[in-house]
Amino acid sequence: MDYKEILKNTIAEIKNAPEDSQISIANKDLKDGGQTWAGGGELTVGGFIYWTADCLLALTDASTGVKAVDFEASGTGFMIGGLESEVVGAFVVDPSTIGGKCHFTIVVVAAEGGMATLTLYNTSGKLYGTFAGPAEGIAVGTMSGTGKLIVS
Repeated sequence: MDYKEILKNTIAEIKNAPEDSQISIANKDLKDGGQTWAGGGELTVGGFIYWTADCLLALTDASTGVKAVDFEASGTGFMIGGLESEVVGAFVVDPSTIGGKCHFTIVVVAAEGGMATLTLYNTSGKLYGTFAGPAEGIAVGTMSGTGKLIVS
């Protein structure tokens, strides 16, 4: 499954949400074929009870003036193991407009090899983008919470 298919599936899930839900309201202007900003980088996740996640996403579209978006998060919860994944994907909003706090979801299925996805939202539930790639390491699970985006 490539990142375009994952992004399409994420958009479909949002569109299938109840019309009065926070995620549906936050994404009412989301279009299937709208403009995207492609990027990629390395997602690292690891820990034992206390976990950290980081992903520096280099952008391929220089029209925004943004060269990279760095995602950082940490917290406590059920996390044992670690992984590295070269992820690619796209922002569905102009990356120059998104710095600061964000919500995220990381889904990992890796036992020596597997797949990882990183989905970023604003704090109201508006989709920022989805990134996916093959994972190396040993980790299984879903993590979500609040992190930070640094735009450079």
